[in-house]
Amino acid sequence: MKTLYVLHDPSAGCCRRAGQLLGTISEPEWRNSRLRVAISSKGTMLLNWYSFRVIARLRRTHMMLATAMTVSLMLLTLPAWGQGAAPDIPPVLNPPEGTKLVLVADAKGDQIYACKEQSGQYSWTLKAPEAQLFDKQGKVLGRHFAGPSWELKDGSAVTGQKIASADPHDKEAIPWLLLAVASRSGSGKLTNVTHIQRLNTKGGKAPPSGCDVSSGGKEVRSTYSATYLFYESKEK
Repeated sequence: MKTLYVLHDPSAGCCRRAGQLLGTISEPEWRNSRLRVAISSKGTMLLNWYSFRVIARLRRTHMMLATAMTVSLMLLTLPAWGQGAAPDIPPVLNPPEGTKLVLVADAKGDQIYACKEQSGQYSWTLKAPEAQLFDKQGKVLGRHFAGPSWELKDGSAVTGQKIASADPHDKEAIPWLLLAVASRSGSGKLTNVTHIQRLNTKGGKAPPSGCDVSSGGKEVRSTYSATYLFYESKEK
């Protein structure tokens, strides 16, 4: 016989209380059971109860089941990537040891370029980024602008300085970056941030042509998106 605890019983047509004891079933009934457990309330992940046979065999108490469900939820809520699957990050872009991830923000906006002359040669030069920052639910967190700087709606802001770059997976996109915070202001989520990664870039490159003596001072915008990861010291 096996003890059953269930979070969601489709056959009952309703959601029961998490950890509710349903009773016991025989091994044949267990193998043929259509019971499922819903682990995530968003994008619900359904797993066959057979996957939890070890938990059932050990006759977990309500509290132990709740703990197992909490761990599962934690695993499911590790940083999601709004621009796609978690990327293979080049080691050169890894933040220093002793830091922890505190914020992930998706950026959508423009990279602004100006046509400038230098030593008789004209080329597109990055003037500034101009983008909004979003959380994984699409809620605006703040903005990204010249500096490069990031400012959240809570009033905290940081300016970064590039310390490493790597070619993006998308060859038509701007590079991935690792930046160190050079200055900060305000109080909030970014107050203790020390490093920032720019990953999963799409677009944002300067035009391949169109900058010459006749267009000196001209500005163009190149649409881009990226994911920014903010790190602070684990000691904070």
